[in-house]
Amino acid sequence: MVKQGSINLAFESQRMAIPKAKFLGLSSADADRYGLPRTVGIKPQRQGRGPRQGAPALSLVRQEGWQEEIKRMLAAGLKYELDALANKDFRYLTKTYLPRKLKERDWLD
Repeated sequence: MVKQGSINLAFESQRMAIPKAKFLGLSSADADRYGLPRTVGIKPQRQGRGPRQGAPALSLVRQEGWQEEIKRMLAAGLKYELDALANKDFRYLTKTYLPRKLKERDWLD
């Protein structure tokens, strides 16, 4: 991911957009695919309360793959970051995870 921070930046400018950027980070589906224990997941920060939690993020994202990812993350109540792979081996990210993601073209657009 190129930027990190406030969702408000999404409204800043079209010139800041990178339409062809790909997300290679851990998806919620990767937790099962790579055998990650729930203990390495992080509870997502939720804004607001009730059944519409996550609705602001879903309304901003138009790509189906991203919407499905957000829904899975909210349903599981966990998100995963790349450092969760450290429970495998310190070289796992560069020797196994990223080569497989690239070979299988397993990313979010």
